Amino acid sequence: MLGSRFLGDPLAGGMPRWKYISNRFLTGVENAAFGLHLSEYHTGFRAYSRHLLETIPYRLNSDDFVFDQELVAQAVRAAFGRGATAIDGAGSASPRPDRQTAPRECPSMGDRIGQAPACSNGKEPRVP
Repeated sequence: MLGSRFLGDPLAGGMPRWKYISNRFLTGVENAAFGLHLSEYHTGFRAYSRHLLETIPYRLNSDDFVFDQELVAQAVRAAFGRGATAIDGAGSASPRPDRQTAPRECPSMGDRIGQAPACSNGKEPRVP
């Protein structure tokens, strides 16, 4: 689960226009790279399920700022669900699954945030 300032109005919340433009550009690049439609990647509000953390080899990741993106890449590769919740700059949140992130072969993934999907094609998610 990722917090997203872009499910609301970040400019009205005080985000500088240059940060808004930069964030939207980088999010577009990352959506293209991961094949997703998330509204934001550059957020400090993140929650991961225990199952995800016990499944992916996150201990192999770097210990600097790219750790977050490496973890997202591992979750995508292992076919875990993703979601977004609207947040403001003060850290308040209201759960709101981002159902646009479910791959076509696993349409129920948006309902199972942080859990391995029940794929309609009968395939189990593989973890490298």
